[in-house]
Amino acid sequence: ENLDQSLRIWLCGGEIVSSRESHVAHMWRSDFRTRARYWKIGDTLKNRARAIRAWLGPYSKKLEEFPTFSRRSWLFGPDWTGDLTNILAVKDQLKCRSFSWYINRFKTIYE
Repeated sequence: ENLDQSLRIWLCGGEIVSSRESHVAHMWRSDFRTRARYWKIGDTLKNRARAIRAWLGPYSKKLEEFPTFSRRSWLFGPDWTGDLTNILAVKDQLKCRSFSWYINRFKTIYE
């Protein structure tokens, strides 16, 4: 989710707004009464791979160089992330820029 949202902000012209009255809470505490109680729902690795494939375009080929992702591809085939139509429709609707634009925009930082 954080990967998808940050890429959407950068590539689609969004913004992050901070409120003067906002508060930040930390949920990970050792006290059992205040500890976060999360249940694992879904496949986080698959969700990350879907965001990478949808937003990074041709750069997503690098995904296969990481053992965790390449193992999935080997086990379940090249389309193991499933249908990306919904994410690609959002990109099209919002008229998002390509990841190549992002790389070129900030190339002086990475050189």
